[in-house]
Formats: sequence, C-alpha cells, structure tokens
Amino acid sequence: MGIKQTIGTNYHNSLIRLSENFDPVMHRFRKSYEDTQNQGWMIPLVLKLVPDVRRMMEAVKNLDSEGIVKSLSSVIPSVGIIGIPFAVPYLGVSSVVGFGISGLILFISLSRYLWLMTQLDSTHFHIGAYRFLKRREYDLFTGSFLFSDFSFKGLLYVVNHSLNGEEELNKTFERLKNEFDSFTFAHQARYEEKESHLLKQNNELEAELLRQKEVINSIITKADQSLHQLYDELSEANLSSEYMADLLDRLITILYRYRNGRFSVSDLKLIADFTIYKVEGGHLIKIADEGTSGHSLGVISMDSKEHATWAAVQVVTTKSIDPLFNEPRKNYYIASYLMRMGNNELWVYNLHFHRDRNKKAVDLTIHDIIDNKLLFRLIHVLCLLLQSTGFPKKEESSDDHLLSR
Repeated sequence: MGIKQTIGTNYHNSLIRLSENFDPVMHRFRKSYEDTQNQGWMIPLVLKLVPDVRRMMEAVKNLDSEGIVKSLSSVIPSVGIIGIPFAVPYLGVSSVVGFGISGLILFISLSRYLWLMTQLDSTHFHIGAYRFLKRREYDLFTGSFLFSDFSFKGLLYVVNHSLNGEEELNKTFERLKNEFDSFTFAHQARYEEKESHLLKQNNELEAELLRQKEVINSIITKADQSLHQLYDELSEANLSSEYMADLLDRLITILYRYRNGRFSVSDLKLIADFTIYKVEGGHLIKIADEGTSGHSLGVISMDSKEHATWAAVQVVTTKSIDPLFNEPRKNYYIASYLMRMGNNELWVYNLHFHRDRNKKAVDLTIHDIIDNKLLFRLIHVLCLLLQSTGFPKKEESSDDHLLSR
C-alpha cells in the first residue's frame, strides 16, 4: 500500500470531519475574542437579565410565534425578580420570603445564562465566561488556534493538492510535522515557564505567610506577657492598697489610744512579733519583747564573735540607715532597724516573722511591696511616742536565761 493510498484512507476523511466540527468552533472563538476585546464577562452576564425589547417588537411585528415565546422566556425572570418582592405582601406573605424567591430566581437565571455563555453553539457565547469555567479547554484553543488563521479546511486543501504526488505529500507532511513540533515545543515551553513562575510565586507566598505567622505569634506572645505583667502589677497594687489601709487603720487606733492614755509597748506590734533593744556601751539591752517565745537574749554583747553576724548587732556597728535581715533558722527571719531616740539614745527594733506563716510581713519587708523605709519610719515615730510616756521603766528582773518554746 503506497503513501498516497494510506493518506487517503486514514487521514482524508478525518480531516473533513475535523474541518466540519472544529473550523466553526475556531471561528466562533476568534469572532467572540474580536467582539469582546477579551474584556470581562460579569457585566455582559448581568445584562442578559435585561429584556431584549427590540427583538420582542420585531417578533410581534413579524408574527414570529417562536421568537415571541423566546422573548417572553427572557422577560419572565426579570419580571419575577423585580415584581415578586412587591407582590408577595398583597398575598399575605412576608417580604423576606419574596426577596428570597427573587434571589433564587436571580441565582438560577444567572447560572443558566453563565452556562449558555460557555456553549459554543449558543447565541449567548462569551469567550470570557468560557475562559472562567473551562480554563483548560480555553488554554488549549487559545494556545493552538486563537492567534493564528489555521483551519482544518485549509489543511484539507493542502492535503488534497499534495495527494497528487507522494514526494510533494511527504514534503508537506514533513513541513506540517515540523510546524506542529515547533508549535508544540513553543507551547510546552510557555506552559513550563508559566508553571515555574506560578510555583515561584506560590513558594514566595508560603514564605511570606510563614513570616507573618511568626510575627503574629510573636505579637501574641508579647501581648500575653504584657497582660500577665499588668495583672501582676495590678494585683501588687491592690495588695499594697490593702496593706496601706490596714496600717492607716491601725495607726488611727494607736493615736486614739495615745490620746486616751492607753498607749503601750504592745501597740508597736503592727505586722509581726518584735523585740526592742537599747544600746548601752558595747551591749544591747532588751527593753521589750512582744509575741515571741521570749528566747531572745536579755543582753547581747556586740564584741562577741558569736553575735557579730546578727542583724541587730550589724545594724549598730555599721550605722545602717536601712533595715538589715538575718535568718537564724530556716524560713524564720529577723529584720533589725536602728533608731535614734530622745536623750541621745539608740534603740534597735527587731521584727520576728516566719516566711510561710506571715505573708504580710514578708511582703512589707523582704518583697518591699511598699517601701519598707516608710514602715520602719512609722515604727520609729511610735517608738518616740512610747519613749515620751516614760518607757522603759526600771525593772529589777532579768530574762537572760529564759527558755524558748
């Protein structure tokens, strides 16, 4: 079987069918592209809802029953969309239902016209809508036929003329094959380039989204930390206000007791048990002991190495203006404060408190939730008032050897 017979048998009839089926499609694509200038399809879609009055009048004028029916079918949805919301109130139905029905008709009408705009054999065909709903077919047609004048009819014409000679036919097919291969290669190259560009954009977007996520997480973390810090500060401020109110209330009571002649050394017990020592030469003489076990020494030698690390001794030897602390046993603290009294006397006020049992004392001294200098200055003032009452009075008894609990 020769090439001529093979071509005629296998391809000629196929080219005829391809010409009949595809040439009108390509023509339709090119015409729609030229008519619309590749513009958007949404406005033309909405305009489909506007009745074609001119077409309706021509159908009526020509007594074209089919045209009249088609015109009415295009008018009914528009009338329904506009008229139903106004008509339903007269039927005793809620306007919401009317608008719902109108919206449903609008959705169905738009969906129908959008579908018709993608049908190549429809008068409503629009290349923009076809590109939106059938992107793969659009890319295939536009990449292959839209921007050229190729047609299967022309190809059939070339083949028919080439059938007269096998050599000419071979040349024609070789030329067509080269053109097709060239076109396929160029189209594939454009597709791969576009795919690579889209992949690069996708990677960049993913990286940007990851960066934005990290930024947002960082902002959330900082905001959470700020809120916790603000909550802690607010809690501390509330606690500080509560302590200040308690001290003020206690101070008012003490002043009334002083005015009424009931003020005594026990009134100095503001936040914890305490002892008071008076400096005499190289010794500390205990002149008050309220609430403790009574184990504190009655006389403390400041020259003794055993007592050198005690806060009560160090606050005197260093002349510290701030309170000093020591921990004679685990979680049990003594805060010592040196006070200059009348008659050139020096007193040492010692707060005794347990860290786990007296949170208020811990907050006001160690944690310094309120400047502890204010607390000890208040104690200093009360000690001056106590001294003005003649305290301490001479006592013959000594408690040097009292036992602890």
